[in-house]
Parts: sequence; structure tokens; C-alpha cells
Amino acid sequence: MPNYAHPQNNGQFDGVVCNADRSSRDPLVIIAGENEGVLIADFDIEQMRQYRSREIWGNAFRNPNQYAMLTSCDVDEPFHRSSARRGSKSDRTI
Repeated sequence: MPNYAHPQNNGQFDGVVCNADRSSRDPLVIIAGENEGVLIADFDIEQMRQYRSREIWGNAFRNPNQYAMLTSCDVDEPFHRSSARRGSKSDRTI
């Protein structure tokens, strides 16, 4: 996962903020320098899966019916334009 460069941020975190017994842990995996680069770090994937199974809400609070408006292709006033690039050329009026 990318992160902002130093001095704003220069650490990469694994997202696991506590152990299974709820004791705190340092989630810092690697510290980057000030220059651009690609850093490679090892992550304990099984630990991340276990953490997410007990701490993350997952999709318990998702409500996809509320997202329909965001994914709609309808164009309503005042945003309707006869020159909009939707559909084939025969669908457009000039």
C-alpha cells in the first residue's frame, strides 16, 4: 500500500492494532526514508485474517440499496446535455 513520503508519513503499518488478547502492539512494519523507492516488507497474513475476523465489522452495516443512485447512468436536469457522450452516435442529437 502506498504511503505519503517523509516528513508527512514515513512508516508503513499492517493494520493490526491489537493482539487476540486485546493487548496493544506496534503495527509498524517498515520505515521509509525521504527518497522515492519500493520497499518490501513481510506481513503475517494469518494474523491479519484473524484480526479482521474479530475486529472489523465487515459488511454488517453495508446497505447496497443506498448506493443505487451513485451507480446510476441516468442524467437528470440540470446536467442533461444534448451533446453528452452517452450511447452510440445515433442516440445523440447535435
